This record gives sequence, structure tokens and C-alpha cells, in this order.
Amino acid sequence: MILSDVCQLKTGLPPKLRLVSDQPVRAKVIRIQDITEDGSFDLSLLRFENVPLSYDLYSVEPGDLIFLSEGDFHSAISLPAHLSKELVALSPLYILRPDRTRVLPEYIAWQINQTKSQLYFKRLVRHTADQKIEISNLAELDIDLPDIPSQSQILETLTLIEEQYRLQSDLTHRQKVYAELKLASFAKDLASLNV
Repeated sequence: MILSDVCQLKTGLPPKLRLVSDQPVRAKVIRIQDITEDGSFDLSLLRFENVPLSYDLYSVEPGDLIFLSEGDFHSAISLPAHLSKELVALSPLYILRPDRTRVLPEYIAWQINQTKSQLYFKRLVRHTADQKIEISNLAELDIDLPDIPSQSQILETLTLIEEQYRLQSDLTHRQKVYAELKLASFAKDLASLNV
């Protein structure tokens, strides 16, 4: 199955529409620069900008995804449920609106962020200077789509794996600190023997 079978895809608000808007309104915007390397952003840090009256064509809603069409990593971010309706995505971001009767937004984000999808994107941008994925190419992305209960199970398992990784990382850090403290204590004991 391809992405456009289960998602409506739209571009973010193009720069030319922001510049020629004769009846602008103020709306909070999300720019590609607002997204951190880990694929998150802080809603409270987003700024207001003038946008055209037809900004709803570029607005994002709870359950939508934002896709980074430019850069080294073309990731998808699932937007939080408490999202304000006034948020507008600016180009070169793309907006993905999943068919919630067929797919969970978080599952689509996971599929897009998988190595298989990232390799597809890398092949597409191999000879382009700006590393941009065209929306038509994103629409053609091949995805695996089990039923919604299976998608939920996959996401629950993913959450458990991420938690396990976090706990292992925390344990490794604590073990390192403990070992360093023991060595420091050992060094102090040895130093006192030489006094």
C-alpha cells in the first residue's frame, strides 16, 4: 500500500503567499527550524506570523503529522492531541492527515521514520542539491499496513522497547559513575599509604 491511500498530503504555506497576503491574520506557525534533531518541538516557543485569510488550507490539526521534506533526515512527527487549531505549517514542511478509520497517526510516523523509508528518501535525493523530497514522491512511499489493533500492538511494543533502552542507558550511566567513585576512593586509599 502507498502512503496516499491512507493519508491526505498537503504542502505547508509557501513563502510567496506569506509575502503577498493583503488581508493577513495572525496565527502561530511551525517552521522547519522549530523542529529539534530528536523530532520534537515546543508548542509554547512557536511564534505568531501574518498569514493569508485562507490559512486553513495550511493549518494542522490534532492527529496530523508534519513531514520534514528537506534536510539530512526526512522524518515525520505526530502532533499532540491538545494542539491549537490556529497552528499553520510553513513550507518546506508537508502536512499529512491520516484516515483515522484505517491508520493511527503514530503508526504512520513510525513507518516513515523506519530505515526502509529513509533509504527510499536517500535514493530520491542522491543527486539533488537541496535534499528535498517532492510531495509526489512522499505520496508513493510504500508502507506496511496491518489492521488498527495490530498497529496499536506494534506501537505498544515500540514504547516498551524505548523504555527498556532508556532504563539500560540509565543503568549503564549509574554503573559508570559508581565505578569512577570506587576508583577515586581506591586512589585516595593508595595515596594515603604513601604519606
